Amino acid sequence: MSATAQICAAALAGFLAIGTTTAYAQQANACSNTTTFLASSFTMPSGIEKLLYDVDNDKFTSTIIQPFKSNDVIAVMASNGQSWSHDTTPISIGSKQVRYPIMSYLEISHQGLIFLPTRLKFKTDVSVGAELLSTQDIHKNAFSIKTARAFKAGDSISVFFVNGPAIISVEASDETAKGEKSEPLFTAFESTATSDRQSATIEGWRMITNHVCQ
Repeated sequence: MSATAQICAAALAGFLAIGTTTAYAQQANACSNTTTFLASSFTMPSGIEKLLYDVDNDKFTSTIIQPFKSNDVIAVMASNGQSWSHDTTPISIGSKQVRYPIMSYLEISHQGLIFLPTRLKFKTDVSVGAELLSTQDIHKNAFSIKTARAFKAGDSISVFFVNGPAIISVEASDETAKGEKSEPLFTAFESTATSDRQSATIEGWRMITNHVCQ
């Protein structure tokens, strides 16, 4: 089994480990009043520390705001392959602050994706349109980097770390863009990530964006 397939399987195992529903609840989605969620719990799969971790390479560092360990149990609201943590954290997007779940689990195209809010700091200048390849991190993953905005060494942005691994900006490339046509400002995918994996990750990012309604 490939590393990506192992990661998908581990994330899916985490979803299947969701505990017995403790209560039924109607919770209005931030952008919709029709979504029904179940109050439940999400158990992080064994070995999650190797799938969701802080990165330090020649291009950037990234630090997960709320890291998790194997078998950590998180209170969530769950519905139709989506699990959103009760706990949230404020994330800066330009001059705004928006509260995001500290953990989002989404099933997309038979892939289990876990999104964790993260802070990324650039070590080097990054130009618009240029695709850069980072050095390998401690888990021997190199990242292919694309950005729609130029950054200078020392700049920081809010991102999500996603099992895969992948890093994707919270902010959209066009702040007025909403829904499925929006694109992230910055992406850093593991260098061997398939196009399907990249598409699923970006689709998950759109779902989170819609869930919190920036």
